[in-house]
Amino acid sequence: MNRLLPIALAAVCGCANGPMKTSLRSCSSDSDCGPSQICFEDGCASALDFAARVTPLSVSGHVTQDFSYVGVGRGNSVDLSLLPPAIIEGALQIKQGQTTSSYAAGPFAVEMRGVSTIIPGLAFDHPFSQYVKSGPNYSLALPAGTWTITATADDLDLPPIRAQRSVTSGEVLDPSLLIPGDNLLPVEGALALGAATGGQWPIPAPSFRAQLFDFATRAAASQAKVFAATDHFQLKALSGTNPLVLRVTPMGDAALSFPSKEFLSDSGGLFPDQFELGDFGTPVAVAGTVRDSAGNPVADAELELRGTVGGGGTFSSTARANSLGEYLVQLLPSASGASYSITAHPPQQSQFASATARATVTATSAVLPTVVCPPKYELRGKVLGASQQPLAGVLVQYEGNGAAADPGVSKGDVQTDGKGEFAVRVEPGSYRVAVKPGADLRLPWSARRISVKGNTDLQISVSKAREVLGMVRVANADGTSAAVAHAIVAIYRLQPGYSDPSQPPLLIYEALSDSLGQFKLILPDSSSP
Repeated sequence: MNRLLPIALAAVCGCANGPMKTSLRSCSSDSDCGPSQICFEDGCASALDFAARVTPLSVSGHVTQDFSYVGVGRGNSVDLSLLPPAIIEGALQIKQGQTTSSYAAGPFAVEMRGVSTIIPGLAFDHPFSQYVKSGPNYSLALPAGTWTITATADDLDLPPIRAQRSVTSGEVLDPSLLIPGDNLLPVEGALALGAATGGQWPIPAPSFRAQLFDFATRAAASQAKVFAATDHFQLKALSGTNPLVLRVTPMGDAALSFPSKEFLSDSGGLFPDQFELGDFGTPVAVAGTVRDSAGNPVADAELELRGTVGGGGTFSSTARANSLGEYLVQLLPSASGASYSITAHPPQQSQFASATARATVTATSAVLPTVVCPPKYELRGKVLGASQQPLAGVLVQYEGNGAAADPGVSKGDVQTDGKGEFAVRVEPGSYRVAVKPGADLRLPWSARRISVKGNTDLQISVSKAREVLGMVRVANADGTSAAVAHAIVAIYRLQPGYSDPSQPPLLIYEALSDSLGQFKLILPDSSSP
């Protein structure tokens, strides 16, 4: 392997070429773009400058690290040198009166969810967490980023505590995690039935789950407690998180007969002493069918049913259609003027799309309206190389484009045939279609965004390839460096105005370092030097 040259790391918004601030020129192939540009899924952009994320194996002792700038000009090699992780550590404390002391009443959990400060808009896929069995101290090694820290005690009377902090590589930070044990807002009461039910709970009493949420953010404001419907319950939230929402949900078999309901506090966080589910009636057995547009049964369709019932609560249930497209489900009667949504999801391999119908359920209902599933649309495509030759045996992945207002729900992959063609059936919506040639073809990945509103034809031209060698290493305390084996190297292109975290970067390619820490990137190459 050639001797590797270190790369320069630039500040988040100070890369060598600077962030692009204007809209990208739309394109369908590289020929639509200017010199030294490639046709990416969101338009024409530079073929040279990228960002990178290195994710080592969890057992390696290293953490994920992002690089804001990776130069891949001709003759360059990429040396990704991992820096020491950031450390967030401290103690969970509790305040009682004038005294603040370390929390030692029992175990607690700390969870940290973050987003990169090096590659704006790129979140860390998995949270970092630690369960502290004894003592108040916690410590987690993390990538550079902005982290939301949540500490949750095993004591259910203590609400979760949150803080947000940003850290850089090698920084050690001790955030304040303080439970104001003397400044908690108690919410307590009992669950009641409506007058029409006689107000008597069955024996044994059903179980419910109660939890408080912040009205504005919907973040948990208390821990959840499970209680018998005949018992008095009490929850505690942080004072100042007002107004609050109390959500009461039936548990186990009770979910078959009782609704869920939310109660809103006043601006001071006060609720009534009694929380009434209302007069929601008794479950009714109703039958339904799922058919295609030709009237044939859609077997094994999954049904989701949800509606508002008497008293203002909501009731939901699920079912599966049999081989005749029929299903039977128990539902509570609808509230006056309300109805149930009935959504049918045919199996993934089905040729038919999801569909929704609405129905009002009464105390005497017997049959629900038929849900008619329309055909999926055909997505046909052809994959061509840089010289417009068909590419056979290439992997094509499709999934809903999460950046669009109407992401499609279909997801899967297919290989091109001998003519470089593929065909799949998908539900309507916006999709991202990615072409990922195998390593043996030595071709870069390519992607396009499409909106499927009918049968759709797509042609994707794969760019010329530029091979870039690289290494992942880490510095030792004695000044030497060591290879980092089996790390995932993900290459991203930042979107225009990438200082806006709401614009996520685009994944361009992924490689895996070998036992010597070496990897090879196959990136798109423009026709110009």
